[in-house]
Amino acid sequence: MTQIPYCERCGCVMETVKINVDGSVSRNSSRAGIGRALRGPSGGWLVGFKMRTGMSDIFSIEANVMLEGLKLAWNRGFRHAELECDNVLLVDVLRNALAAISGIVE
Repeated sequence: MTQIPYCERCGCVMETVKINVDGSVSRNSSRAGIGRALRGPSGGWLVGFKMRTGMSDIFSIEANVMLEGLKLAWNRGFRHAELECDNVLLVDVLRNALAAISGIVE
C-alpha cells in the first residue's frame, strides 16, 4: 500500500488531486444535472457525486459545480488540485480573471 505524503505543519495532503466537473441541461424539462469526481495522483477514484438541480444557464451551473469540487478537495485536505471542465468559455473567464487579480500565468 502506498503512503500518502502529508505536510507535517498543517496536515494537508501533498499530492495533487484531479477534479472533474460537468453539468448538463435538459431540453425537455426544467432540470439540470451536475456531477463531480475527485481522482488521486494515480487516477484512482477518491470521491464523487451527481445530482439534479433547478434550471439555470449552463455557465452558472458549471461555475457552481467547479466551486463545490474545489471545496470538496479542500475539505479532504488537498491543497494542490487540477480542475478539469469541458466549458471552454468558463475556463477562459476564470483563467483571465485569476491572472488579472494575482498575476498567475500558465
